[in-house]
Amino acid sequence: GADASPADRAWLDELDERYDVEPRQTRELLRRVDAIPVSLAIAQAAMETGWGTRRVAQAGQALFGQMVFRPGDDDGRVRKFEQLEHAVAAYAVNLNTHRAYADFRRAREQARRENRPIDGHALAQHLQRYSERGMDYVRDIRSLMRGNGLRALDRARLDSTTS
Repeated sequence: GADASPADRAWLDELDERYDVEPRQTRELLRRVDAIPVSLAIAQAAMETGWGTRRVAQAGQALFGQMVFRPGDDDGRVRKFEQLEHAVAAYAVNLNTHRAYADFRRAREQARRENRPIDGHALAQHLQRYSERGMDYVRDIRSLMRGNGLRALDRARLDSTTS
């Protein structure tokens, strides 16, 4: 309930801007600044890159098939990145801000409220608009998760006590 320090306020203002939230809309900011299930991110990266074999993944660090459209260009191009972590950050911002994934964010928030684990398999159903393939894409993502045991990664935790 205390006022934020000027440094904290500046940090929150930066988050508001990055996650496209009106200033001081704390609930919406919390809905957007949240984790993406590891199983989902890995499955989508594997699907979008052919397990890293596609040229756009190798030459442009494009893990998630994010498109860039220029004025007058209806087809668009796969967005390139200088570093892998930039691709991952852009992917997280995309899922956490684009209106197409509002149901994804609401479902994740509901799971948090109900103290349920964040389950990539369950949340995948809200990514129909990620691909023109719609539910076929979701089915393939879920199949990739099952076939490669990726769901277990959603429960993984880093332990700072191990060396």
